[in-house]
Amino acid sequence: MRQTTSGKASEFFTIEQNKITLKVLPSTFNVPSAEYHISIDPNFVMQKEINEPIDRLQHSSWVVITDAFNDTYAESFTGSIRLIPEGTKLFYQNKKEFVDQLLQEISLILPVDRDRLKIKDHQQVDSSTKFEQLIIPLQIEPTRNLSQRNTNNLYHDLNHMILNKQYTEISNYQYASLLDQSYGYKLNAGIKDIIRDNKETILAAIVVFFIIIIVFLWAKRKGESEDNEENEENEDEERSNMIILKVGLSLMDFVLDGLFIYKNGYDIKILFIPRFVN
Repeated sequence: MRQTTSGKASEFFTIEQNKITLKVLPSTFNVPSAEYHISIDPNFVMQKEINEPIDRLQHSSWVVITDAFNDTYAESFTGSIRLIPEGTKLFYQNKKEFVDQLLQEISLILPVDRDRLKIKDHQQVDSSTKFEQLIIPLQIEPTRNLSQRNTNNLYHDLNHMILNKQYTEISNYQYASLLDQSYGYKLNAGIKDIIRDNKETILAAIVVFFIIIIVFLWAKRKGESEDNEENEENEDEERSNMIILKVGLSLMDFVLDGLFIYKNGYDIKILFIPRFVN
């Protein structure tokens, strides 16, 4: 089933007198020149006069055929998906099998050719969640066959299906159902997102850098102002200035390392303790 809903899912229908309007997700009828069947189960609506459910309608009376169309070309799309805690545990048990099965299921759900889906080995733990949840990069490759969905449309399809997981085909698959509904399929962060997410680190680096420059320039100017000193003493002064610069850079490195450990230290737990040992 591409999409399901119920009379209790108020966000998917509206009632006006004796007319019911159902909301259809953009990802539901997404294949051109395809035939879809719509069915209504008992108890979805009832006859007002006798307060009895309307019998299930036959598929033959509810058939939708989508138009044929050619899509426009779009470049490859790289985004990320997030696993729920149960999915993260299953991923660690057998990474290769998990990735292969997940890609196979996504290719059937969208649908899209399996070889257009890629998962790179750059997973990381989301540090913003209470429980351990893995973020996985998912790339959709382009196609020159314009009768197939382009990468941009496939991105929107998958995002809609994950965000509405309980109503879409995703909930029927073993591995795809482990995708986090609250996360969706997100475009990888741009420069603005990177700055926003790392503003504390960037601010600290700027402050420490300016402190180093100010101290270095002050020490250098002080050395130049003492013109009556001997050359040997001037050489000692230059060495002292270089020491100040090196100590300052080491201090900045220490501060940035500390901020990284504080924010991302648990992304790869096996490296957390050795980071302090070294």
